[in-house]
Amino acid sequence: MDRASGITGRRRGLTRINVRSVALPVEHGGWSFLAEPLVLGLLVAPSAAGFAIAVATSAGFLIRHPGRMFWKNRQRLEVSPRYGLAGKFAAGYSLVAVAGLAAAWALGGIRPLVPFIVAGPFYLLFAAYDVRHEARLLLPELLAPTAVAVCAPAIALAGGWTWEAALVLWVLLALRSIPTVLYVRARLRLEREKPYDTAASNTAHGAALLAGGGLAGAGLAPWLTAVGLGVLLARAVVGLSRYHRPAAPKVIGFSEIAYGTLFVLLTAAGYWMLA
Repeated sequence: MDRASGITGRRRGLTRINVRSVALPVEHGGWSFLAEPLVLGLLVAPSAAGFAIAVATSAGFLIRHPGRMFWKNRQRLEVSPRYGLAGKFAAGYSLVAVAGLAAAWALGGIRPLVPFIVAGPFYLLFAAYDVRHEARLLLPELLAPTAVAVCAPAIALAGGWTWEAALVLWVLLALRSIPTVLYVRARLRLEREKPYDTAASNTAHGAALLAGGGLAGAGLAPWLTAVGLGVLLARAVVGLSRYHRPAAPKVIGFSEIAYGTLFVLLTAAGYWMLA
């Protein structure tokens, strides 16, 4: 009787689980930093192997949320269906990621997968912070989008790009993401009426614009990317000035998705014009 009651209780628990909260992360910034390199890579260098890399990268990104939930609560699996479900999602995403990488290897060889090996230390260092619940510190927040952005040069290599051109694509995405992290952290502190660092954000955006302009001047990147970096600089300067409009964190997050989309479209259009 006790056993039957336990089984019934677990079934009822499963029906009450919010599956979406287990399967998908809620951070808007994370989704944006995932989508930008994937979309950019597929827009400028589409290929079957590149699509497989995009699938593998997306699955790898999705592993983190249920995987962390499973690891944190692994001792509670017999009494908590929610965490058992998290383990199943993590395993399923892992299988999809492995299948995607295998398909990319079969279609494009080992060459497009080398960037993931190069970025390995970024992933490991971020994971070290993440398991200690320190992912919100500055360094891991800078590491995460930089590591995820490696999928763009991987897709570019799968599409037949040279190593130099693929590396430039990674650099351009880093010029977008690193200053943005500094800006968003400062902007959120501003909205909470806490001390914030304007100089770091503005300096990083200015340096990104100079670097992007230098790459464009050398013929290694499109000038439209520099235009996009200029727009990001302007929004950072205004957003941390007395002229900024107060905004909720969710509004700031969606605004960054819009700015990221603009940057990707300008960069893609610039590469199409160079082709």
